[in-house]
Amino acid sequence: MPLNRPAPMSSILGSAARGLACFVLASASLQGFAEEAPFKEMKGVQITAALNGKYVTDGHHWGHHYLPDGRVMLQESGPDRPGRWSVQHDQFCLLKPQISKTEPICYTVQRQAGQLQYLDDAKRVVYQGAVRGRADARLFDSDGRR
Repeated sequence: MPLNRPAPMSSILGSAARGLACFVLASASLQGFAEEAPFKEMKGVQITAALNGKYVTDGHHWGHHYLPDGRVMLQESGPDRPGRWSVQHDQFCLLKPQISKTEPICYTVQRQAGQLQYLDDAKRVVYQGAVRGRADARLFDSDGRR
């Protein structure tokens, strides 16, 4: 019949050390997820690549469908509105006809993974959202124009 002896102290300390090491490694891994990379400013070609033919939204308050020909469907509070988008001097420019028919509003664009944010001249975030797939051209008239 085997005797029930307590484990030797070295065995207990070894288990505790391994457990502590696992805890420290797991904590370090989780901290890496919590510390996301900062938003980085994008240049003109990067902005075009990020928006061209894409749908960007915050998932609740606004969504923009950017077509490759420069048209955009603005889904913001109220009815959907057509507009125009372009990239000028490393800035994303948005022409909203309800605000101006000739002068676009231009923003600096920053990216963090799949998130984009548009900043005004005072460096305030005006829009922040995620690229959610392809733009839906069906939102435009039956002939594709609006």
